[in-house]
Amino acid sequence: MQNYTNQFTDPEYFPQDISFTCNLCDARLSALDLDAVTASVLSKLNAECMDGGMQMSKAQNPGAQEHRPRNEFDTPAITRIYLGSYYCEQSFLAITDDSARGIADYCSKRDIAITLVMPSPLEFTREAVYRKAEHLAQELGSTLDEICVNDIGTLGRAIEACASSGLRIVAGRLFFKQQRDPRTPEAIMASYMSAASLDLEQEIGAISCIEADLAFTQLYLDKSIPAGCTLALHYPFSLVSRMRVCQFAHDSHPASPFTAAAPCRFECRSEMMEYRAPEGARFYKAGKSIVAPTDATLSDAIRALPPGRPIRIIWQPSFEEVTR
Repeated sequence: MQNYTNQFTDPEYFPQDISFTCNLCDARLSALDLDAVTASVLSKLNAECMDGGMQMSKAQNPGAQEHRPRNEFDTPAITRIYLGSYYCEQSFLAITDDSARGIADYCSKRDIAITLVMPSPLEFTREAVYRKAEHLAQELGSTLDEICVNDIGTLGRAIEACASSGLRIVAGRLFFKQQRDPRTPEAIMASYMSAASLDLEQEIGAISCIEADLAFTQLYLDKSIPAGCTLALHYPFSLVSRMRVCQFAHDSHPASPFTAAAPCRFECRSEMMEYRAPEGARFYKAGKSIVAPTDATLSDAIRALPPGRPIRIIWQPSFEEVTR
């Protein structure tokens, strides 16, 4: 985001407990080349880490040697894949058993964990989304170890379900209320996260990870956030707003007049709109979201996070890479 400044100069600042995730939410899974996508993400991660002078440890890359020279660099590894949808019930419900089993098999062979991301459903789709999540959990098997939820109602249901399954719970990016509009860079400033600001005062003890978008110059955590709770940062795109683009996607290739009540044909998976604001900010409208690329490098983004706690980087591939 604009007005981002590097708050730290000590190269030893970089956290020892940092992991990297590939976000495949809302991707067109049936057409996805997982090897190509993960290779592209790793290439970009490696370039960002090299440019930022990040020194990876054995904990961050299990293939690294125990003792390495201070200036020698080990490439990062993807240890987790996000599957599901943050914004769209229809996209979540459309995940097929074959796609779920295919990703589970891919991850199992590579020692990659899976996080199932659940959208914040409308009331009339809520039970269908919950049933789908239970079914996908069975299909994904032991590779699934986390559920990411994005509203308080789904969180309550997840706490009940995960008490017996042993799955961890992630508070998704929609819980953290942020000033997200890059057209007003002067409003992007330091942010403070607490259980109260997340509206999770009663539930915070059940949360193992909290997500945020890079829409701050520095992030501070209140003592109400448990010390062992992982902080996950979305990169290199930040969520600006949720918005339906159904009609725009339909009208790009109109076979018939658009009808809001018609069954979803997932046209948004292959259509994206780019905006360029007079202030210079860029937006991308895709699916049910508007996102903006961040101006900060990955190393600066990590320096904006509070030290001394586990960090997760959730890398969003480009629209073209996941062939929505």
